[in-house]
Amino acid sequence: RLIFPFAAVGAHLVDFAISFAILAGMMAYFGFAPGLNILAVLPLTLLTILAALSVGVLVSALNTAYRDFRHLLPFLIQLWMFLSPVIYPVSILPERYRWVLWLNPLTGIIDGYRYAVLGSPLHWASLAISIAAMAAALFLGLVVFRRTERRFADIV
Repeated sequence: RLIFPFAAVGAHLVDFAISFAILAGMMAYFGFAPGLNILAVLPLTLLTILAALSVGVLVSALNTAYRDFRHLLPFLIQLWMFLSPVIYPVSILPERYRWVLWLNPLTGIIDGYRYAVLGSPLHWASLAISIAAMAAALFLGLVVFRRTERRFADIV
């Protein structure tokens, strides 16, 4: 039954690969040559997959247990996007408030991609927080998934 969250992540991984190929083409066209930092994309992609799987497994378990959860999910995802430094850099905040953004597990991943592609500085503590939070979320998601999967056939 874990195949469904894995399949959903796999489908989006294809989208990611196509987007990255387009980005590489645009970088070549505009003469932007990344440094060796670009090699960090591979482990960051694995961390992104871990993040997607941890959220996907947990959400799929919660969605089968609480049917109304699927209506709340788009709002939660949109809120999480705005709380993540996707459209703004962490440096936009004063130094004394940056720790708030570092509590968000996606901050380290997003900063990692900026480091890999653009050469921005990398905050290692934020990346460590992301790794620990995603591992804990995957563990929690698998525990909740295993406890609720007995009822999947009855609900679905």
